[in-house]
Amino acid sequence: MPSYSSTIRESADLTVEPVADHWAVALRERKVLVGFDGFVDNIVTPVATRHGGGEAFMPVETTREFAELIRKAGDGKNANIELFQRLQKVGGNGPILANALSIAGCHVRYVGALGWPSLHPVFKEFAERTEAISLAEPGATTALEFSDGKIMLSMATSLDAVTYERILETVGQDRFRNLVRESDIVAFVDWTMVSRMTDILTSVLERVLPRLSKTATPKFFFDLADPAKRLSNELRAVLHIISCYQNFGSVCLGLNGTEACQVAKLLQISAGDEASIDVLAREIRRSLKLDVVLVHVKGGAACADASGAKMLPSPRCSRPVVKTGAGDHFNAGYIVGQLLGLEPQKCLPLAIASPSLYLRSGSSPTLDELKSVFSDENLESLTNAFPQKAAPNLIGDRGLSSQPNHSSQL
Repeated sequence: MPSYSSTIRESADLTVEPVADHWAVALRERKVLVGFDGFVDNIVTPVATRHGGGEAFMPVETTREFAELIRKAGDGKNANIELFQRLQKVGGNGPILANALSIAGCHVRYVGALGWPSLHPVFKEFAERTEAISLAEPGATTALEFSDGKIMLSMATSLDAVTYERILETVGQDRFRNLVRESDIVAFVDWTMVSRMTDILTSVLERVLPRLSKTATPKFFFDLADPAKRLSNELRAVLHIISCYQNFGSVCLGLNGTEACQVAKLLQISAGDEASIDVLAREIRRSLKLDVVLVHVKGGAACADASGAKMLPSPRCSRPVVKTGAGDHFNAGYIVGQLLGLEPQKCLPLAIASPSLYLRSGSSPTLDELKSVFSDENLESLTNAFPQKAAPNLIGDRGLSSQPNHSSQL
């Protein structure tokens, strides 16, 4: 069996060192537009028992233990659960994605919910780096992190103000059209939480893209962001709209394992839950007639394009520093590869490397850190962390797709 090092090098096609030397220049010359959500993330740990002030406590270790605390509060009983705040940070699929791209050296512009009428302080530095335009107040998320996953409690009604009309009022019709026209990649994410996102995507499709010059052919990236709570007819409608973007450029749909199973069921793909992620990616791509579909889970990721479907395993991280945002970093790594001119399947190693580094450090990786993953020393040191088995199966490896929110899955 070939080593992971040889597999990753062949997959990434990064053996020519001068290519990597030009990464920084290439990324600076290309532009990405990202929108339209925004959250203030409060990362917290539930307290089980406290024996002093500050961090002198035993945490609620697992989601199962937390569920038991909630269960005991039923039948007319009450519960008082302390949440210890670890940090407050930039949140939302769009800002986390845009931030990761910016840290990697990409030229990013962001439009979304970062504060109104003034920016929320948590977004100040991010807004400066991404030339951000804010449309509304951000939502708020309390992320309860456990050793086996996380629970996201979000308040998102402020995002109801994010509409196409608000974009025109705040950004301006000509300026917004120019932002799209100048971009090499346009990423619209978090359809689930932005209630008017379907209307926004339809308006961009009908009122912006037809008016671009024929030489402006951006690539489009979409992430639904855990649509389990949305109605089937709503999901079917937005998938149709996403497919229509193919008329104006190459489209990539990014999904985690849970989302892929939901979409496959909606599309009546017979493989369904029993399929490995490469099969799911291939069949969803075929059904929606998209250029690229990505499916990522904790154990690996798959990319389906015109050449077929390919899967790569990903390194395990037993004690991640942070659990919120891994999926967005996967998307960022893929987009970095696209901006560098790599074919979709050649982007998978970068897509896997980005969240792997993020989970271990708690910080978005720089371009140098992404490049360092592909050194002989680092690749060999990671070899033992990679599962030596076939593509993850969403029934056989149920734990790979059971996280409550896509950002916790690689």
